[in-house]
Amino acid sequence: MTNSQLEKQVYEKLLPVYGHNESLSMQRFLFSALHGKQNHEWLLLRNSEVSETLKTRVETAIPLLLNHMPVQYVVGKTWFYDLELSVEPGVLIPRPETEELVRAIVLKHHLDKSVEILDIGTGSGAIALSLCSQLPFAKVSAADISDIALTVAAKNALNLKLDINLYKADFLNEEAYSLFGKYNIIVSNPPYVKESEKQFMLPNVLDYEPFEALFVPDSDPLVFYRKILAFASSHLYERGEVWFEINESEAVNVARLFTDNGFGNIRIYNDFKGKERFVSGVFNFGDQDYA
Repeated sequence: MTNSQLEKQVYEKLLPVYGHNESLSMQRFLFSALHGKQNHEWLLLRNSEVSETLKTRVETAIPLLLNHMPVQYVVGKTWFYDLELSVEPGVLIPRPETEELVRAIVLKHHLDKSVEILDIGTGSGAIALSLCSQLPFAKVSAADISDIALTVAAKNALNLKLDINLYKADFLNEEAYSLFGKYNIIVSNPPYVKESEKQFMLPNVLDYEPFEALFVPDSDPLVFYRKILAFASSHLYERGEVWFEINESEAVNVARLFTDNGFGNIRIYNDFKGKERFVSGVFNFGDQDYA
């Protein structure tokens, strides 16, 4: 049996549960990950004979996938900004949209000779590690409240041979702020899905990914943005920046929080799906406009 034939069998098993597009995407990711290669590299092996090891691992994976476990958890890894990252239940799976947030920061700061960055709510370390890999002069720190997340982020940093400082901190508790110095950039992809939006989410997210990394109460959906901006106002250098990933329905409200906390040059960015997904601002910039 060739890899291509086994792929077809997997696709046919997934199809009744996930439909064509998701089944195809999942099948490709599964085989790429089990071979330790990204998708474009895996395609070169599709006509090779299947190894017994691969066949066994695929047979183990299928029941988990049919039970809606995310394929990234099944294989224990994902790719983000061309970095291979370990992920496991209890740690949010980084999304492709978040790569655009990293790309925007890198584009603006790739020529900087010195920059200090703090990633709040780092999870697997995706944002912090990708910025560290792309900005060689950056000093990168990352924080999370979750012990599991910090363990996974540390593992990823070790595997990638990237040097970041990790802190355990709850940014809803101001007592934690004394752990941190000042930064040129604070970046965060905090929980922003409203609890009322759970009804629109798929079982692979609701049943497996960490609730506390995803959801905020409808009564206060901007709680993390408000707290982080208050923190940033005393932990940024002059003209330091904050970059957020946001709920698409809250762009203007988040921009107003920037204004309320002394930020200017406020910008709202769309993601590749055309949704308002990111907001940035500069501290003590002067004109507190936004666009």
